[in-house]
Amino acid sequence: MQPGVGTEDTRRVATKADLNDKNWSLVKKLADSRLVVTSRGSTENNSEQETVEVVHEALIRNWGQLREWMEVDREFRTWQEQLRSAKKQWEENNRDNGSLLRGAALAKAEEKLQERPEDLEAEKQFIQESIQGRKNLHRRTIITLTSFSVVASLIALVAGIGWWTAFTGGKNYQLIARIQSSEALFASNKQFDALLESIKAGKQMKKELDIITPTTEMQVLVTLMQSLYGVKEQNRFEGYNQPFIKASFSSDGQKIAATNMDNVIKIWDLSGKEIATLNQKQSDNITYSSSDPGDCPVNTVSFSPNNNIIAASDGHDIKLWDFNGRELNNLQGKGKDITVTSISNDGQLIAAVNIDGKVKVWNRNGEEIHNFQHSENFFPLSNPISFSPDNQILASADGQENIVLWNLNTEEAKILESQFTVCSIDFNSNSSVLAVTDYLSGIEFWSLKSQKQNFVDDFGVITVTQYPEGIISTNWDGSIKFWESFSNGWKLKSSWKIHSAPVWNVSFSPDRKMLVSVSDDKTIKLWNLEGIKPPSIRPINGLRDMILSPDGETIATVNADDTIKLWNLDGTLRQEPFQKVSSSSKITFSRDSKYLVSSDRNVVQLWNIESGEPKTIIKQKLPQELPRRKRNDFGKASFSSDDKTIAVGRKDGTIKLLNLDGKEIQTLQGGSQLVSYSPNGKIIASASNNNTIKLWTADGKELPSLVGSSYSITSLRFSPDSKILVAGNENGNLLIWSLTEKKLLHTLQGHTSPVSSLTFRPDNKIFASASGNGSNYDDGRIKFWSVDGVEIKTLKTNSSAVPSINFRPDGKMLVWSNQMEVVMWNLDLNYLLSQGCDWVRDYLKNNPNIKDSHICVLETSQDFN
Repeated sequence: MQPGVGTEDTRRVATKADLNDKNWSLVKKLADSRLVVTSRGSTENNSEQETVEVVHEALIRNWGQLREWMEVDREFRTWQEQLRSAKKQWEENNRDNGSLLRGAALAKAEEKLQERPEDLEAEKQFIQESIQGRKNLHRRTIITLTSFSVVASLIALVAGIGWWTAFTGGKNYQLIARIQSSEALFASNKQFDALLESIKAGKQMKKELDIITPTTEMQVLVTLMQSLYGVKEQNRFEGYNQPFIKASFSSDGQKIAATNMDNVIKIWDLSGKEIATLNQKQSDNITYSSSDPGDCPVNTVSFSPNNNIIAASDGHDIKLWDFNGRELNNLQGKGKDITVTSISNDGQLIAAVNIDGKVKVWNRNGEEIHNFQHSENFFPLSNPISFSPDNQILASADGQENIVLWNLNTEEAKILESQFTVCSIDFNSNSSVLAVTDYLSGIEFWSLKSQKQNFVDDFGVITVTQYPEGIISTNWDGSIKFWESFSNGWKLKSSWKIHSAPVWNVSFSPDRKMLVSVSDDKTIKLWNLEGIKPPSIRPINGLRDMILSPDGETIATVNADDTIKLWNLDGTLRQEPFQKVSSSSKITFSRDSKYLVSSDRNVVQLWNIESGEPKTIIKQKLPQELPRRKRNDFGKASFSSDDKTIAVGRKDGTIKLLNLDGKEIQTLQGGSQLVSYSPNGKIIASASNNNTIKLWTADGKELPSLVGSSYSITSLRFSPDSKILVAGNENGNLLIWSLTEKKLLHTLQGHTSPVSSLTFRPDNKIFASASGNGSNYDDGRIKFWSVDGVEIKTLKTNSSAVPSINFRPDGKMLVWSNQMEVVMWNLDLNYLLSQGCDWVRDYLKNNPNIKDSHICVLETSQDFN
């Protein structure tokens, strides 16, 4: 197969040489099954070879196992296709040495050949020739050094530089390849695997930080941060030869029990350590459900998590255990021909259905309380049963698209006519609504008055679970879907692709913070629904502007309630609100972080951070009511490097230079509300109305303008060393100028909506841009760039507007805001590794199949400090 990059996978003709003789016997078996087709044909060198290809493109789309193999191995197969292209070019060039692999590409090929020699049989010679070519190059270098002793020192220096460049380049390439693998996993909804891969990259970078480029470093940090903040899966129990089909938490939320189709019950603690295994031999005359299409995941095991009871039939007896695996009782002779069981919410009643459609209910001592009979149309295919939470109703499916509700007080029966085979039954918490799944079709909702409330189309649905905030459905495609109530119906809130095969069942922990899922892919996954959230600030009445202080200690916000508030970086309120200001005010810190300037429609005020006292430094008379487009409002102010001068622009293009007492020093013309001092205080920059950036010296002398934008400038930012100026425009472009060379270096098509904010990391090498002003068409993204124009990473936010972003002075945090909150993204490598390893440590410790269990073993006590 040809792996697609942003497209679907397609067929590819492979030769016998590609697959080697060892695998050709498998090809013949697949051909006999009509899954692949073989033939003989001429290759490019006119030799006869046997070839093979998948019989049809439709098989690629619909053969689930094949898709799973491709997803697991996609990164390697995509790289292998690139290697094959390089090999083909080498062969077309008559195996010229100039077409051999070199540098980082050769380093990766050599590494892959050691890891997977059996998969690279056809490419082995090409890689080995490239390795030999590298050896020959080194040999010629040594000969040259020996022969020409006069220039030996110079050549040694050049060779050393070349070797060091190749070495460091290879290390950077290895990291980038690992990060790309993490990104591919993240994009494929495999966030847990992406986190593991990015932790490996972070640990590798930590050891080699002195030879890693700033671009590679930033890519590793952002990808690791994305994985950490995006992961919900917290543990995974795997390595079993049968899929589990049902699972449940204990009442304290500290244990998980699950059963497979052979009635084998396993119990674990949350770390994944097995506590007990219960084997229930099945009756030989009962055929249990399998994972074939059309079957539902039903067996004779049921759970009562509120009382920590497990019930199961072995074909003769029904036994009860607790969640430590200790047998509580044995209902002897009650399990004959039983196909499914259920335990009441209070743990006092056990119900079972047998293959003849008889429904019996016993108490914990085995005394029969009720005996019901399904109609003669009963069919033992899928017969889920469930007690209502108040233990008054028992619902049971007859396998013929009917649900029978038995009232346990009156023993009256009520029939609900479904549309398809019923696969699961679930009551809501107050026993008033019954939800059932029409297998692979949708979800039906019934009131206990027998009136169907609504139907949710959900093709491929298997089971449904109700909870106070909505419902969760499990699906044949390996996803679970979260639904919420909407206009007397249901709307999809989110969908998680959590498994590579059908999800048979999910169950909540008692506190609703965790979820366990079981799947036909033979794994059990434990989910923390809250995940790891970055610190945030969410003012009650909404947010209008945000700025991080230059010392990196304080966040100031303008809020919708007409206040300015100061916050610590952990999200706690540092200081009571300043006196009332307009919610449309824009704020700026002084360079020493001691003052704050707020500018509004007609007034600019200077605030003392400690006292909260304001001083009005300029105020203009407001004319009579004018349309917004004609108002001459003040824009965001900027402090000079010595904090003695404030520059503030107006809509009419005038820029006022003021001292802290409000005395006007100078007025500049031709600018806009967007104005900024350079960090060294030598240049003032402002966007003009003709798509250029006007420049002045600090004393007001006009300098040549910066040109190159075809659209209005919407944001600008100097690099910390004042040598670079980056601007974003209305079309989403980014323009990078060198102020020392006085020329435009790069024009980048970065965003799909106006660039709203820019910020530099203190190393002058990396900057970030944000976009969006709140319209429905804005993308609300944050992008990371190198100053030489390389896009490093793009992250989506949860908003269409990101009006402000700021790097902390040490570069280890990015603070950004939308219209509702301020979010603090931690970019400190030690923090990210520590948090990531805390998240995956149980998995690494207790999973017997993991190859990289050592990745979070601390080398020293200071490893993450």
